[in-house]
Amino acid sequence: MVSKTVLFSDIVLIASMVTIPVMLLAGCATTQHDEQLYSRNSPVALQLTEAQSQSKLNCKETKGTILSQQIIQERQFHEVTVFKIKVKGCGKEAVYVTRCDDEKKVLCEVLLQ
Repeated sequence: MVSKTVLFSDIVLIASMVTIPVMLLAGCATTQHDEQLYSRNSPVALQLTEAQSQSKLNCKETKGTILSQQIIQERQFHEVTVFKIKVKGCGKEAVYVTRCDDEKKVLCEVLLQ
């Protein structure tokens, strides 16, 4: 005769066998999604920030470097990519925050200096 007693530990074991792989897959998908947004938006953000910094720094030769990048969920299913960019040129430097709205097909704007 087969016992029909199910122990709590059996339920936890089965649940973890299903939950852990699903969480790992979700983490990989999120990372890949984030990397796609960064690689798509970073050239646009750099170009825009360098262009705007030329007038602020009074310098035609500026070069930007991304210091940090993050994806922010503004509203449900609405993401923006925010870059902190350091720009140098003509012996001057400044740090800008540039935001790219992923819902508007990479529309970026420089927010802060």
